[in-house]
Amino acid sequence: MITIRIESDLKSLDRLKSKVKWTPSSSQIRPSLSVKIRKAQILSNIKNTFVSPLDYLLSSVFSASTKETTNGLLTTDIDTCGTTCVLRPNEFPYDVDEGTHHSICWYPYKMRRTTDAQITEDIQRCLSTKLGHNNFEAVWYLNPKMTIPELFHVQVFWHTATTPTLSLISATNNTSTIIKSTTGTTNSTTTSNNQFQPTDWIKTSNELTSRVNSMQDRLQKKRRKRVRPRIANAYVEACALFTSSTPDISNIIDTTTSHSFDTKLDTTTTTTKSDGRFKSVP
Repeated sequence: MITIRIESDLKSLDRLKSKVKWTPSSSQIRPSLSVKIRKAQILSNIKNTFVSPLDYLLSSVFSASTKETTNGLLTTDIDTCGTTCVLRPNEFPYDVDEGTHHSICWYPYKMRRTTDAQITEDIQRCLSTKLGHNNFEAVWYLNPKMTIPELFHVQVFWHTATTPTLSLISATNNTSTIIKSTTGTTNSTTTSNNQFQPTDWIKTSNELTSRVNSMQDRLQKKRRKRVRPRIANAYVEACALFTSSTPDISNIIDTTTSHSFDTKLDTTTTTTKSDGRFKSVP
């Protein structure tokens, strides 16, 4: 049996996929459309039965005791779950290749309390008990976007294999990667999860900078989308205001001049010249 921790970034997933073939690629870490539809239906039923999705998980995964609230919904007590992790198939699996299984290793607490080595051992123990043999390979990673952050868990992908593939690759990232042999001994040099390494800081700093820049870009785009319509609306309103405030010059006429002009017209007579043109005679 071989179990390793991998990184969840898209490039690392694709790189590992190209080497071992059976692990998920960046395009396979989402459920299929049919699974999404089923998920929506189940979540709707959970909402009508339990106080929260957390209560449902504690009840279904850890068999936590339930009690009915005044509004008829069920709630659970996390203190009745014990401390042992549970590995079970993902109810809404990702769209992985045939022969690859998607499971989740759940822990009955919110904050992480275990090291990478302990999680790896937990997964191997659970799979060995489930399958009754050690002819399997597994990879796991921490989900950066947990849908249930109230309960610590890791994503696990595994398959049965008589010929190991993970032993042919080296560490796929700069963080500690644990590779166990079929005898359970560690093949590669591992780094304690509690020890700080300069490469970890550099990677974390670069990721944080990238996320901040991306967030700022998104904010700028949102601001542009909001400002442009506002400017356009302000221009239209300004034009409308200018039009409504422009005086009507057709009514601004000197009545004295008008009267004098009319008088002259009234006292003027016209005669016809010999050449057919008109001439004015006062």
